[in-house]
Amino acid sequence: MNLHKHHPRNNKKAGRYTFSPVCHPWKPRKGDGYFVQTGSEFFGENFTITRVNSRSFYCYHAGRTIRRLVVEWEQWIDELFEIGFVFLNGTPVLPPSRLISAPPAEAGSNSRQRRFDQALSGARELLRRPSVGEPRHSRKERRFKVAGGPGMAVTVTVPDSSTGRNTCTCAEFRAGGANSCYPCCHIFAVLLSSGLLKHRVLDYIL
Repeated sequence: MNLHKHHPRNNKKAGRYTFSPVCHPWKPRKGDGYFVQTGSEFFGENFTITRVNSRSFYCYHAGRTIRRLVVEWEQWIDELFEIGFVFLNGTPVLPPSRLISAPPAEAGSNSRQRRFDQALSGARELLRRPSVGEPRHSRKERRFKVAGGPGMAVTVTVPDSSTGRNTCTCAEFRAGGANSCYPCCHIFAVLLSSGLLKHRVLDYIL
């Protein structure tokens, strides 16, 4: 099994009575305390979320309060795992799947599956808030605006015909080239948000 270097299973210095690990919250929450273990069981750094609003969250660390944007939340979590083993209110936290790379021998055969999993995970994050706008129908296709953060939006186009190709204006999708068969998180978010389009997800699985 390929584990991140700071996965709880690799923590040989954790206490005997440590709780079962949990996933990190999908958004910052006021009052949460993060302990990053960098040495023995009791040696590390403390981070406390002191304030949260729609745009920012504030973290108290090493005698000062640091402001970060809410859209940087996942990046901030990644930064904690670069430091050491992460605990949330005393409970060990699992590293996000995006930080766990597949073994080199499997990189070629599993690249499509990894991209599929990453896109699906990103779509779940988008659907936890109202990100997908109402469709605009024109020339046998539907166009959806998808909000990715403050001031950031992309357009997903879904043809009426099931044989058509779904497209997105995001950099991730365009990087795949004109003939890319890989989805992005925005395409998945649109398909999963609509009862009439959910079945189109099967096009990427079968």
